[in-house]
Amino acid sequence: MAANHATLRILTLADMDEYLRFFNVQRLEGGVDGRPHDTPYNRDEVFDPREHRAVTTERWETPVHKLGWRRVWGVFEDKALIGTASLTGHTLETTSHRAQLGMGVLYGYHRQGLGSRLLQTVIDWCRAEPQLCWLDLGVFHENKPAIGLYETFGFQRLGYTPDLFRIDGVSIDDIPMTLWVGPDGA
Repeated sequence: MAANHATLRILTLADMDEYLRFFNVQRLEGGVDGRPHDTPYNRDEVFDPREHRAVTTERWETPVHKLGWRRVWGVFEDKALIGTASLTGHTLETTSHRAQLGMGVLYGYHRQGLGSRLLQTVIDWCRAEPQLCWLDLGVFHENKPAIGLYETFGFQRLGYTPDLFRIDGVSIDDIPMTLWVGPDGA
């Protein structure tokens, strides 16, 4: 199925099994066959879907105006989840005007415009939420396509953190980025 026919929507608790399947597949794809890493997990880490389900359910059910909320949008090809964008609210009241973005598309679906569709959807959603002013993310320095995508949408680099992660024995530098999504006049 072409990317422009894929379905994009916010996930619900009914999507939990497919979300957990996607999460596990995505974490195992990075760093293989010369591909960049794209999740901060070692491939040999134990993935406990029951534990992940409990935490994820709680965060998905938390209202956006409360601390620690999370919303996830997914791109589906038929019934298979092939990409996600997640927004996570901070756990401190003093940072509740910011949200953290995490994105991923399965490797077989790269360069089909799915990342752009997910990113635009999330940005539009953030701009409609009155309490949100900033959208933050971290991107691995080796992931040049993702960096380019974020910069195309106006994200600004905030710095560079060397050796932030050590994934499967590989040192990964991180680039924090941000985008103003609040009312005009920042």
